[in-house]
Amino acid sequence: MASSISFALLLLAAPLLAGAQPPAALPDPVAILTKGGEYKTLLSLLTQAKLVDPIRQFLNSSKDGLTIFAPTDSAFEELNKILPLSSIPQATVTAVLLLHVSPKFYNSTTLKATSSPVKTLAGNFTLTVHGGNDHLNISAGGDAAKVNKALYETSPLGLFSIDTVLLPSLPDAAPGPSSAGPTAAPGPKPAGPAAAPLPDPVVILTKAGDFKTLLDLLKKADLVGDIGEQLMNSKDGLTIFAPTDSAFEKVNKILPLSSIDPTMVRALLLLHVSPKFYNSTTLKATSSPVKTLLGNLTLMVQGGKDSLNISAGGEAAKVGKVLYETPPLGLFSIDTVLLPAAPAAPAAAPAPAPGSNSAAPVTAPGPKSAGPAMAPRPSQASFQARAGWGVLLIAALGVVGLL
Repeated sequence: MASSISFALLLLAAPLLAGAQPPAALPDPVAILTKGGEYKTLLSLLTQAKLVDPIRQFLNSSKDGLTIFAPTDSAFEELNKILPLSSIPQATVTAVLLLHVSPKFYNSTTLKATSSPVKTLAGNFTLTVHGGNDHLNISAGGDAAKVNKALYETSPLGLFSIDTVLLPSLPDAAPGPSSAGPTAAPGPKPAGPAAAPLPDPVVILTKAGDFKTLLDLLKKADLVGDIGEQLMNSKDGLTIFAPTDSAFEKVNKILPLSSIDPTMVRALLLLHVSPKFYNSTTLKATSSPVKTLLGNLTLMVQGGKDSLNISAGGEAAKVGKVLYETPPLGLFSIDTVLLPAAPAAPAAAPAPAPGSNSAAPVTAPGPKSAGPAMAPRPSQASFQARAGWGVLLIAALGVVGLL
């Protein structure tokens, strides 16, 4: 919470730091990208997100340096064919940009040699490096990006050109919206004539009486049928952590749920569903991360005999009463909406001495004009891109200090 607020304040203070240029000895990422000539969209987005000065400040104050993976204009153009950048909330764009920045210096040699996940400024999102002597790819879980060339690689700054905008992995959710009615219960398994009917999460939540908001969001996000299919087809069962109406009220006071795109609400809800059955006993006993239907994001369980908390990295939720815990469905009430950890906050550099001469900031050029028409990506990639934006909206809420 403190880190997200600190970073939010740094972002808000960025206009006041407009005259604060890095010392002459430090490299300037904006100047390098401008000279590179094919990063106009990235420069424009960094400027709009007010990230230029915070990145410079971070570079100035960090002991470990900084590495930036810079998508080319053509990389953004390809993504723009699927999801227009102009339609994305600014906080989400900010989170996407932070996914391309690592709070550690890498050059070509150390980047090729790394086998550990590369940390980013986008909270608990990391990057994975693959490649050999002649090629190098980097991925956030989604489409891998080819590292084209090193634009700068002298400590404390590593700056690499990449050919794809980095996004997290595609969630393991069932495919698209279901045609089933909003309250239709999944039918019995076609295993045999005497197969017992499956429990219906909608019926259970409706009967409990304290989950009207969750039920409404599940219907609006077209997840009722998908969850029913997952429950029917999964060998490992399903567990749902259900925020109460009061839990959603806390969020709604800060950011009205009605203002969030349904695709992004869908991503938030998938974070509350695990593709594995847990009952009270097995949930308390687990020491491993609990997988969710939201790609590579997991939940952690903490507690003892009398208390049980669950967290996605952000504020922990108290597990309340058990609504259902017979295979294949576990259904638990929780008092807080789950969110991932807030992105790491860059440390602010000391303010420039009074009267010091500081050059005017480099002005990033505007977006590149559209080039020749490109073939759109297949629908699978389109869903991946949209899911990625949804995942990162959750991180973006932490970026701007809303939660």
